[in-house]
This record gives sequence, C-alpha cells and structure tokens, in this order.
Amino acid sequence: MSTETSSGPQSPGLGAMALARPSSGAIVTAEAYDGAAHRCGAGAFTLVSLDPPLALVTLPRSSAAAQCVGDAPFTVDVPDASGTEMTLTCSPWNVYDGGDHVIAVGEVVSCRKDQPCSSPS
Repeated sequence: MSTETSSGPQSPGLGAMALARPSSGAIVTAEAYDGAAHRCGAGAFTLVSLDPPLALVTLPRSSAAAQCVGDAPFTVDVPDASGTEMTLTCSPWNVYDGGDHVIAVGEVVSCRKDQPCSSPS
C-alpha cells in the first residue's frame, strides 16, 4: 500500500486529493480531554475552502465526538467510491449550531491518501 501525504495550507495537491472523487462516507475521530478517542459517522462532509484549506463535517449533537470537535484536533477518514481512503487531520476552526447536529469546520493541517486495498503493492 502506498501513501501520499500533504501538509499545511500551501499544499496545492490537498484540494485535488479531497475533491478528486465523491465521498461515499466519512468517519470523524475526536479526542476528549482525558485522551479517549470518540468516533462517529458524519452526516455530511465537504471541503469548503482551499485557502485556507477547510473541511466541514456534521455530527449528531448527541454523539461524544460532537462534544470534542470544537476544542481539540480531529481526523476525518473518507473512503471514496473506488475504496481509496483519505485521512484529513484538522484543527478546530469553528462550530455552528445545526439543530440536532453540530456543524464543525476544521482547518486541514495534513492529509494522507492510501491506495485502494485491491491495488497491487
């Protein structure tokens, strides 16, 4: 399996990596103050800005992850339709009220894209 990594706001490939193929789902992992990791399926995921690179996720307000995304870095694991997984590491940018959901926007500080499991190594 090969891995491609981009870091920081000057990464021109970051937007292309995130927008190259539609997402078929996203899992958010947020870390609590006690170090516990909380995972939750995102109701929505999109890259909203390239400069600075910003990603948006929506999480059920009742989830433990929703309680953490505004205070600590979080990751978003996104598989695309081909099975390729991308992991975005985000610093909290802002959190908005979305009714029974939390709308979290994070600044993408790094991105890792893995090849599909079915590809030759």
